[in-house]
Amino acid sequence: VNRRSFLTGLTATLVAGCSADPMGSRPEPMVEPGGAPSVPTLDPVPELVEATAAVDVALGWPAVDGALHYDVELNGEVVAANLEQPGLRLRFGDRSFAPQAGRNRWRVRASNTAGGRWSQPAGFEVASVGQIRARTFDHEDRGPIELTVPSAGSVIEVSRDFAFGDGGQGVSLRCEDPADSRAYKNHDQLEVEDCWVRLCVKPQSWSAAGTSVNLARIQGDTGTESIFWRTGGGLHSTSVAGAAGLSTGEWTQVQLGVLADGSVELWQFAEGREVLLGRTGAERSAISGTMSRVSIGNINPNLGITFEIWLDEFAVGQQKLPWANPVVDRTTIQRPKLLDPDELGDEFSFTFGSCNNSTFLPYDTMALGAAAREDADFFVHLGDHGYPDTGAYRQSAASYVSLWTDLAHESNLTRLSRKPWLYLASDHDLGGNNIGSESVPVFAQRAFNEWQNNDRSIDPNGAYGHLFLADGEIELIWLEEVTYRSPIDAPNNADKTCLGPKQKAWFLGRLANSTADLVIVASQTTLGHVSESGWVQYGSERQELVDACLARDGWTRWLSGDKHTARWAWFEDRLVEWGAAALAEIPQGEPQAAPGVALDASGPAGSFPTRKAALETLTLPGVAAATSFGLVKVDTIAGTAAFTVRDNVGDVRVQRDGTVLEETISYRERPWRAE
Repeated sequence: VNRRSFLTGLTATLVAGCSADPMGSRPEPMVEPGGAPSVPTLDPVPELVEATAAVDVALGWPAVDGALHYDVELNGEVVAANLEQPGLRLRFGDRSFAPQAGRNRWRVRASNTAGGRWSQPAGFEVASVGQIRARTFDHEDRGPIELTVPSAGSVIEVSRDFAFGDGGQGVSLRCEDPADSRAYKNHDQLEVEDCWVRLCVKPQSWSAAGTSVNLARIQGDTGTESIFWRTGGGLHSTSVAGAAGLSTGEWTQVQLGVLADGSVELWQFAEGREVLLGRTGAERSAISGTMSRVSIGNINPNLGITFEIWLDEFAVGQQKLPWANPVVDRTTIQRPKLLDPDELGDEFSFTFGSCNNSTFLPYDTMALGAAAREDADFFVHLGDHGYPDTGAYRQSAASYVSLWTDLAHESNLTRLSRKPWLYLASDHDLGGNNIGSESVPVFAQRAFNEWQNNDRSIDPNGAYGHLFLADGEIELIWLEEVTYRSPIDAPNNADKTCLGPKQKAWFLGRLANSTADLVIVASQTTLGHVSESGWVQYGSERQELVDACLARDGWTRWLSGDKHTARWAWFEDRLVEWGAAALAEIPQGEPQAAPGVALDASGPAGSFPTRKAALETLTLPGVAAATSFGLVKVDTIAGTAAFTVRDNVGDVRVQRDGTVLEETISYRERPWRAE
């Protein structure tokens, strides 16, 4: 029976017409005899699978008349064969075919004695949960990264030549001096009780076999657990006896996990299948207690050999991570989505906040996690996103963009990134704390302008501008308050500026001429409270702005970040500031009200000069409880806007003085006219 007679319905049997071709080729449709093409379905269809050690993905497809069995292909590998009934569940587990990070593609083949035919491919997306960090190297500068301890004989070098999968970049761990083999990069983090490291490895060369080269390690209170490459052999860990097989010039993946009780697991993923290589009890492990540091590279200063091995997809999590996917697009920068007011409904909401440290991941217990769970229509980030001035591998445009792109892999930021962003720059986004017009490095400005995706109709870089919401009844304005500002410690006079002449003239013009009932101003720093880098340091210009806001016959609400405390400042009914910070950082104490503020509420109290001091005093739950985010809900039919500042579990914040940080205004009304 030929293909033409099958497709014209002249036979009721399935024919041989398509083998297990790579999924990059065009598959032929699965056809029910005498019927229309049938496509496999997911039951239910998950847009995003949050990967945990117990992840369970249900694949389903319609039954095909005359089919004797079904085969399922996942990411180019046949993961199940000769299934008698439609349906397959995928899960992590020993000897299983596990889902991989990012987009997964699958298809099904229905067969009988006459042959089989593949369906069109379907897909689902897997996101990591509890990921502490991911450093994929894909958008880093090419060349050596800065090591924790400088080395003259060994390097960790970034290049496209060393990449896992299609596109992107990886690194080469290379030693050319047998007596100087140390090359590693430490990554500090908040303490976790369970810690997992995932790594892709590809051996290249070695001058002698049998030497153990350290590739990655987890450091705890009492010791370390490492992944080693035994030159000429496989991969093993400090305490697990089993080893992963390696082939020269071929990629494999490995995960090392240290559990809260000190037990250790070592896993390998190769050819689509994952295998538990070994598990040791706590009595066999040298590591115990909480883990606060991971590293990549070799820490031994004198191995006595030369060697090269390629590494990629370095990721750390609180639980076993999904495996790296070689077919995902690694060349695209993960930029925020553009905010389009026309896409908002009659009722819409947005969250706002600032200051999330890249070493405070995962953000589940922090205010940023609560903000993500709100699932608002868009997100206004008020700056200090990831602190690239301290968290990037290098101080360069590429390294900043790479850090911001990698942050999008964290599960809460994945949720937030599915919605549009308005992203303001604060000082840590632009190269350093308290910098200004005379000290902002050009590369940092270029990185910020490249990565953020703000509307650029006013400023060509999108650093400041405005949008009309609610059919023009609400105007959302954002400001640039770093690159134009005079030095913070300069004399406070009429010439001292935070906005610069051009932006200041534009902003005062907007306040004077806006016909919107409600103007919302997004500001990276506080207007209503004392701060070492806030508006109070620019007293003359600040007073101009306050006067301009109070001169409007309309409502003005400032949203601010930067100062690490939830706060509220009331000037008059028509002018109020709502402050939310930090999304994920240590608290900075209770600021004082700035001039012109009639009432204020701030808290909780407490100022900590370092993360170590904060954690010793508050512990991690206390730090998380001090974080905050803002939420604005607008009902354009009722003409109301509700402003709240919320805590790390999403509840409205109640300050120490009993002030509840919430307010609802009817923005079409003008109560001050009656006064």
